[in-house]
Amino acid sequence: MATKSDVVDVVSSVKNTGCRTMPGGTNTQNTIYEPPLDYSFLALTTLDEIIDEEPRASPRKSKLKKTASGKSASRCLKVNNNVLPNLLGLSNVVGQLFDEPNQIAWLDLSFNDLTEIDDDLLEFKNLQILYLHGNKIKDKTQVDKLRLLTKLCKLTLHGNRMEPEDKGKVI
Repeated sequence: MATKSDVVDVVSSVKNTGCRTMPGGTNTQNTIYEPPLDYSFLALTTLDEIIDEEPRASPRKSKLKKTASGKSASRCLKVNNNVLPNLLGLSNVVGQLFDEPNQIAWLDLSFNDLTEIDDDLLEFKNLQILYLHGNKIKDKTQVDKLRLLTKLCKLTLHGNRMEPEDKGKVI
């Protein structure tokens, strides 16, 4: 049975990995990254719908630039505040949007309807920041999968109802 301390163990192991690259900023080699591709608040029900959408413009950020391949040079993707029930096809979508999909460092999946951690998410080995708060993840074993993301240094899980031992308590 999952306990709150088990979830804390996963979160603690994430905190102890340390970050060397700041998504949307600079890394130790002073490489500047583009602002995030922002597909938040679009009522998306599948990730495939992103392909037909334009990313939201940020009033504080410069215009998104594309590489020679026509893809984004960003390392960040925001898909928060939608109604996504799963992450099926995440690798495919990221591959279509980003010039270097294996370099994604920040992913915001908060406030969706996610109930589990799909294996597609675990393919992003350079992921450093992952927002999963405000979803519907109940099973602690789903959170355990995140141990495979060894570069993860920031993880949010609050607003998910972990069961069974702490039934009803929001972590």
